[in-house]
Amino acid sequence: MKKLVKAVFAIFVIALMTGCPKSTDEPEKDKTVQEDDQDKNKDQNKDTTDQTNPDDDEDSGDQTDTNQDNNNTDQDKDQDEDQDDETTPKPRQEVSGKLGTYGAPYEVGDIVFKDGSATPYTQGLNLTAEQKAAAVSIIFYKGNNLNSDVNYKTDTSITRTLGIGLLHSEDYTNSEGSSRIPWCHEDSQGAVNEITTIEASNSRPDGELIFFEDINGSDNLEQISSFLAGEHEKDDRIFDDTSDPEMYPAFYFAKNYKDVEGSRVKGTAFETGWYLPTIAEIWQVCKQKDTIESASELCGGSKFVMSGHDNEEYYLRPYYYWTSTQGRQYRANSAYYAEIFSFYHESYDTYSKVMDCYVIAIREF
Repeated sequence: MKKLVKAVFAIFVIALMTGCPKSTDEPEKDKTVQEDDQDKNKDQNKDTTDQTNPDDDEDSGDQTDTNQDNNNTDQDKDQDEDQDDETTPKPRQEVSGKLGTYGAPYEVGDIVFKDGSATPYTQGLNLTAEQKAAAVSIIFYKGNNLNSDVNYKTDTSITRTLGIGLLHSEDYTNSEGSSRIPWCHEDSQGAVNEITTIEASNSRPDGELIFFEDINGSDNLEQISSFLAGEHEKDDRIFDDTSDPEMYPAFYFAKNYKDVEGSRVKGTAFETGWYLPTIAEIWQVCKQKDTIESASELCGGSKFVMSGHDNEEYYLRPYYYWTSTQGRQYRANSAYYAEIFSFYHESYDTYSKVMDCYVIAIREF
């Protein structure tokens, strides 16, 4: 009996020392729940990270900003290129088989030849005898400020290129043996009427002489005609006599420039279109007079009368040239005057229309 009790006690002690085995179901269950919880936590952390991670948002924003910046840069580059195309002068195209170096469009300072080609005048320029004999004009103006005004505002939508004929009236003798001719004949209607449609005013807003109102003289003879026809409806003693060249010698010297011996334009594409310049246009001629004088002398053309008439009375205006601009004296006899210009003094004045002055002819190219 005692042996049995000792055996049972021994087993009980061993059991206490080694521990009782646990059920295998419970640990497996705990492991599964723990893994599920861990997976859920991971998913939640992932969702939270996707929604709230500022680095990812900034990276995305940076990428968008970079794309926009690139697009803006490309647009700015395109705009700059477009502006460059508009403002950067395009190189002139040379021509072959012509008298000149370039074709139209022409630039200020160009010597234009009969065949339509041109060569820029530069100091020391050498031309052949053929080129000199074929020169017909020198370009003195290119711009959009010599278009006649509309309601006293200059129309700048049109660019004009103007050239002067190489022959001036001082190298021409009319039927009366004079190289100086009147604006109009004393018996003409223009001599006693103030042609208000061909008047011009001027100002010096920034020190630069600016003319406005009638500053494009290409149709001034026609404007005189229209004015006289309109006045005839009010007074039958006034009538249009502009079709008679003898009544308006200065205008017809320019209009019929092709018929003036030595003009060199007859039989060319430049036969027509010549006219007497306005005060605004002849001022632009004056601004280029040094180039014109040098180029014209090179080609055997006229030079401006600058001196050599000191023995003449000043009232005869020895070095003045006619313009097609009606004089505006702001007095009762303003009808009798037209604007004249001196290249010698670089100044303008008014003068009786029936007196004699020199004449130049200009044309649009």
